[in-house]
Amino acid sequence: MEMKIDNFKMQDRCRVLDFLEKAGGEVAVSDLIEGSGAEKLRVYALLHELVLEKQLRVVKESEWGAPETVALNK
Repeated sequence: MEMKIDNFKMQDRCRVLDFLEKAGGEVAVSDLIEGSGAEKLRVYALLHELVLEKQLRVVKESEWGAPETVALNK
């Protein structure tokens, strides 16, 4: 059963990265949530992982530290 969860996570990861590439590499997180097709509740966790892996960078944060705009590292 855990394998299925990982598959959904990987699908959402691909959706997020694909959406960023199609959007020109930089996008508002709200647009990413609405347009990527990824599970809304998983997006912030995926963004955090991608930042730690240095695939993404946070361009703009809210006053609470949540990413508002993210960009691909190239």
